[in-house]
Amino acid sequence: MTLEQPSRESSATNENNTRMSDGECRTLPNAAERKSPHASTTLGMVRLTSSQNVQGEGSSEKIRPTSQAVIPTYLASKTAESLDGKNAWHQPEKHEVEDEKDVVTMTFPDGKVVELPLKKGQLGTERFIDIQTLYAKSGHFTYDPGCGNTATCSSAITYISGEDGICLYRGYPVKDLCENCEYLETCYLLLWGDIPSPTELAVFKSVVMSSSLVHEKFKKFFDGFPDQTHPMSIMVSACGALSGFFNDSLNIWEPADREITAMRIIGKLPTIAAMAYKTAIGEPIVYPRSDLTYAENFLHMMFASPLCHFEVNPVHAQALDKFLILHADHEQNASTSTVRIAGSSQANPFACMAAGIASLWGPAHGGANEAVIKMLSEIGSVDNIDQFLADVKAKKDGVRLMGFGHRVYKNFDPRARYMKILVQDVLNTLDCLDPDLELAMALEEKALSDEYFVKRKLYPNVDFYSGILLRAIGIPTAMYTVLFALGRSIGWICQWRELVSEKQMRIGRPRQIYVGVGERDVVSMKDVLAAADEADGGHHNTSSQMTEKLQCHNAAASNVPGSKMYGNMGRIANKYAST
Repeated sequence: MTLEQPSRESSATNENNTRMSDGECRTLPNAAERKSPHASTTLGMVRLTSSQNVQGEGSSEKIRPTSQAVIPTYLASKTAESLDGKNAWHQPEKHEVEDEKDVVTMTFPDGKVVELPLKKGQLGTERFIDIQTLYAKSGHFTYDPGCGNTATCSSAITYISGEDGICLYRGYPVKDLCENCEYLETCYLLLWGDIPSPTELAVFKSVVMSSSLVHEKFKKFFDGFPDQTHPMSIMVSACGALSGFFNDSLNIWEPADREITAMRIIGKLPTIAAMAYKTAIGEPIVYPRSDLTYAENFLHMMFASPLCHFEVNPVHAQALDKFLILHADHEQNASTSTVRIAGSSQANPFACMAAGIASLWGPAHGGANEAVIKMLSEIGSVDNIDQFLADVKAKKDGVRLMGFGHRVYKNFDPRARYMKILVQDVLNTLDCLDPDLELAMALEEKALSDEYFVKRKLYPNVDFYSGILLRAIGIPTAMYTVLFALGRSIGWICQWRELVSEKQMRIGRPRQIYVGVGERDVVSMKDVLAAADEADGGHHNTSSQMTEKLQCHNAAASNVPGSKMYGNMGRIANKYAST
């Protein structure tokens, strides 16, 4: 593997492109299979011809990265039109989930027998029991904390096989996409279901670049954050605030508005992420540049300074681009499910993205790569690995093996395999050493040779090596989760679009098992004080005697329904009476 972007000709002959088995994934199209850049084509929403000012093979014209070039074209196209027999606002193909011939028969304690249909997806051997009618037929619900065994939706975006260690974006293996495509090509794929042609990619890049600037008033929003604010805190707030600047295109039922929002999310998130970093360290904000790639632009906005010229290291940019592809989507994880459940309430898409960012911030999710770096720092040396693993197995308080294990993968995470190779290649190319890489590799080797971890199917996940990669290209630790959010933003907006475009969108409303106290009566304060008076012999108390009266309340409260509650009220009253 190299860090150079391969040519289209070389990618067509790449062995990985032909590594298919049993119809489980798609092959990347070679150059000949892609549409001619001079043919009329469709970018999901805009009809394009070679006469337009876009850059493709055989064209010497440059992309115009201004809103005058492309943005008004689809802003004005609010009405879906038929282009080459395809709706201009089409969603990628999504196969219907069909019922299996077999059914599940459930027999309940009262003798009632219920039959429920089985469903199966397009790939894999898993079958799902359709329980939508379970309560109506049986009067029973299911209990599944964390939804570990429950499919809450059907999706055509990403396929994961936990047993086989497979991850496909729209049918393409994520490793093949990393080796043959840019991040923006992957974004296009996730949005519209296919790898773009050269013209489609050129126009798509132009649209994204056109959307990268933020309103000048939006910058003032960042002035309210103090120095040293965690960038994720700023990201949550800023993403939600975007809805205030684009309230003219937040009709979630209008396909054109959904496409416009998707472009804005992809284009503006790098700018906002870099602004969050600059705000956190107290440096002036840097604007995006039209002559840089997506990854180069982000690194430029992060590290450029008014004091001197900054040149983006191409190795850093290519490594970041691959990092973003690896994190682009990952089925129904915690943050994606958060985006979907927020979207089910018909909340605006920017609010849904903010909800996803907030969920991702947790150390058990997007913050795991930070936790790995902290863990490696605490281990300190290869000589300490044995003791560390012994402490993990003994469940010593505060000691956890971070970056290992996954709720879905019971085999190697395919993203982790590629990430490990990518880290080694980056460090070799940069000719630098990172002692944490040696430590991480030694830790992986010892953990995978230990029956305790193998028996529990604990393998490295993508977070185990990603922190080392980000540190190698100069990303501060506080920005690790922000980079995760930047990559995952395309997955969130695609999952949201898929949710909203479905014919029957139902608001998320999980059930619960109630384990609180039983029903009880409310006793008014008047009755509480009357009970206290009775316990005090019926004497009328002055305000100066209130403290003594309240102190005797707990003894009297035993005769009052809900006595525990009123005992607590008495203690609260005592506290305030003594001040």
